Amino acid sequence: MACLYWDVPPRLGGAGLGPQYVSLASTPAISSGIMNGKAEGKCMETMKSFAAGETIFKQGEVGNSLFVIREGQVEIIKKTEAGEILLVIQNPGEIVGLLTFFNNGNRLASAIARTDVQGTLITQEPGKDPLANLPPWIQMVLKEFTLRLEQSNEQIGRLETERQQLLEKITSPLAISVQISDSITELHTLFVKKVDGGKEIMNCEPLLEAVDKCLGYGLDRVKAIFAVFQNLGMIKVELHPDTGKEMMAVSNIARFKWYSDFIRSAKSGKNKKLIQTEIPFKFRKVIFALRDYVQKTGGDIQKLVTIDLEKLLTDFEKHTNLKPEVAAFEMAAKLGILEMKKSGNDMKLMINPTILVRTLIAMNVAKRLRTDPNVKDDTGES
Repeated sequence: MACLYWDVPPRLGGAGLGPQYVSLASTPAISSGIMNGKAEGKCMETMKSFAAGETIFKQGEVGNSLFVIREGQVEIIKKTEAGEILLVIQNPGEIVGLLTFFNNGNRLASAIARTDVQGTLITQEPGKDPLANLPPWIQMVLKEFTLRLEQSNEQIGRLETERQQLLEKITSPLAISVQISDSITELHTLFVKKVDGGKEIMNCEPLLEAVDKCLGYGLDRVKAIFAVFQNLGMIKVELHPDTGKEMMAVSNIARFKWYSDFIRSAKSGKNKKLIQTEIPFKFRKVIFALRDYVQKTGGDIQKLVTIDLEKLLTDFEKHTNLKPEVAAFEMAAKLGILEMKKSGNDMKLMINPTILVRTLIAMNVAKRLRTDPNVKDDTGES
């Protein structure tokens, strides 16, 4: 579809390109070309009506006709890889399809009746050229303008595709989860209260409402992603003993900050393979259980600890009720979640149990947010 109104730069968005345009059809030379073509029998004129939503011209079809709007509005819509783009809304007195009418090119966009529309359909007679009576220089200008317009429309399509791709990256559930995590970290001090025993807690509902006001993604979406954090064990949410409302301890804030830093480092490449790797559920349970093993054998789960692999394989099931899987430990070492090193004839595992568990949870959160953040976890990993 040839867009007739092109004296301002195109603006991408739902409202089209804007209202201020100059119609090429209103220029004397082009108007006289149409009138002469009709007078000499080179064009046929028919009164036509279209219901709202009906297609007047379709993108890609040969443009051997144009439509003069008498009543109603027409949307000019271009299909691109990123979806449909509304180029402009045309009004009574304007002409749809002028340029492709003159060069018989394929329409660059579709014309859809925005409201009930009435107008005049002017169609070329087969084998007759409506440009014949125009001066050669006008014919040349029209052809050049059509080419430039087609190039501009293609550029709009490319820019819109790039915009949509960038928007998807910015507004993907994983990207939003980092923004939510950062916002909670920054805003939580406004909602901290002390309960009996001096424990500092925050009520979840007002905190999440404040996060939504900052980000604007919608409270339901913020809550859905927050629920993923909760369901996969990244944070611990409790019920207030008096009000029954959800609350969480301030100690959870360190986990939000760690999660944001981890996802950012993964996106920048440092830990990229971690959020791209699928660890079998059986292996995940065994790797998770390393924290319990360290804790039950008297180790400090907040610090780097060294474990003798042979002793681990001997005692692991007694402390965790799980059979040890050497392949699970080897996979974790390959991913950098823990280290396996030989010391003489012995193999040692070096881990920070807390970081190990946080890493696995972050991997699970990333995986869940790439699928459906509304699905609750059923793995029991918490």
